[in-house]
Amino acid sequence: MPEHIRYDNGPELSGHELERWLHRRDVAPLYIPRASPWENGYGESFIGKFRDQHLDRGLFTSLLESQAVTKDWHIGYNQHRPHGALGYLTPVEFATARAPAVLAPLETIRHARDKQTTDLM
Repeated sequence: MPEHIRYDNGPELSGHELERWLHRRDVAPLYIPRASPWENGYGESFIGKFRDQHLDRGLFTSLLESQAVTKDWHIGYNQHRPHGALGYLTPVEFATARAPAVLAPLETIRHARDKQTTDLM
């Protein structure tokens, strides 16, 4: 888990329930200053796309419908939609292409963390 998640003060990312969810996971919210979108360009880009391509498409009739439609959108966004910032690969393709370079250090970190946890027992 990350130490913090940086995001803006938009209505979809502010609220007590989100902060409680983060707190239960020991993740701190790190808000960017109001009216400073240049401080969080990736977040602003994602939120804009999420709003335009998903939230503004209609009203949800229930929480269950919202969750199902959001899950479908999320899968499409990560597995089927090319991203310009990733060389027009999908995030899954990008992660797969970078997997050997990224996973080796992560495995080292996981191994050290697991050993530390075992040593504490």
